[in-house]
Amino acid sequence: MPTNLISLVMQFLTPDLINRAAMALGLDRTATEKAVLAAVPALFGGFTKASATPDGARKLYDTVSQQPPGILDSLAGTLGGPGQKMLAERGSGIVSSLLGGSTTQALTGAISRFAGIDQSSTSPLLGVLASVVTGALAKETSTSRLDAPGLAQLLSSQRGNIQAALPAGFADILRGSGLLSDVEGIPGQATRATTTAAQAASASAQRAAHGASSMASSARWQYWAIPAVVALAAAWWLFGNRMTPQVTEQQARTSTEQVGGPATTGAIVPADQIRARVDQAMTSLKSVAGGTEIANQTTSTLDALRASLNGITDTATAQAALPKLLEEQAQMEKVRGLVGQLPADGRTALATIVASGLPALNEQFAKVLAIPGVAPILKQQIDGMRADLATLAKSPA
Repeated sequence: MPTNLISLVMQFLTPDLINRAAMALGLDRTATEKAVLAAVPALFGGFTKASATPDGARKLYDTVSQQPPGILDSLAGTLGGPGQKMLAERGSGIVSSLLGGSTTQALTGAISRFAGIDQSSTSPLLGVLASVVTGALAKETSTSRLDAPGLAQLLSSQRGNIQAALPAGFADILRGSGLLSDVEGIPGQATRATTTAAQAASASAQRAAHGASSMASSARWQYWAIPAVVALAAAWWLFGNRMTPQVTEQQARTSTEQVGGPATTGAIVPADQIRARVDQAMTSLKSVAGGTEIANQTTSTLDALRASLNGITDTATAQAALPKLLEEQAQMEKVRGLVGQLPADGRTALATIVASGLPALNEQFAKVLAIPGVAPILKQQIDGMRADLATLAKSPA
């Protein structure tokens, strides 16, 4: 299986390094993470297009061959320091040379618009990322002993990875620039496949839940908060189905879950009480100003997180999941930023909801990290997510 070059780059661009780069440019961390998630696959897409001709492949190969050795390994000492400016200038020259001035300008504008940052700051950030991307190509070229055609073939093999890593909506902003013309067509196929899978899972879940009652939108929180129920309807929950299976009276009496957070202190609580607590908290959260937006943002983020974790079965899928996990962590950061706008009762409600689901998510995190070879790839990212969730689960003072 070819190396997923986007995952390789994102392993080096840790949240800490992105934060350093953001501070050096005077940018918001969340906006910078969003820009990185868009720029990295876009740069790979642009370089793939540039290498589609023999002359372009040779030009890219020559550029890559001139990159300083060990550029990826030295990022920790470069980003946020005096070396970042030189890295940005070198990368800006690379982008302009390989993609052309007009395409570079279009890409810079698209990233600026997508991430909500000024173009004057986007340009040096893009330069830094271009240096990192060409550094990754240099590493792979050296390791695999590739020539110019081999490098072009490697990039061609990344088309699916590029499309999978492009954030939702960013490709639409780029449309018309021609930057992604060599990797277009895949998103529609992926969307159709996902839709088909979702429909199949939904139909299967409805058959399995014969006689189930219709519940409100807070059902997804119940699935997330109660692993015993999730185990019976995992695929159903994953695709956002809002029907929940009835729990028999005997199950309600015997099903328990250990829940921490603002409402309890680690006590064993019956499952029906957990459901009632989560329902009440969701209603309370949506009743305060700004609460509905935060509830929806948190729900969609945790849905995406659980889906990403469910798809990790080995090192290859762990590498493929890394860009998505970074995007989901950026969304958590956004939720954390919005929490400060809530009144105290709204913050308490959100903390109750998140705390109720922590046991299930922590168990899933542990299972992923226990897969051979996955911890070196994802541990830092998962530790960051655990910290973010723990912060959201704390009741306001």
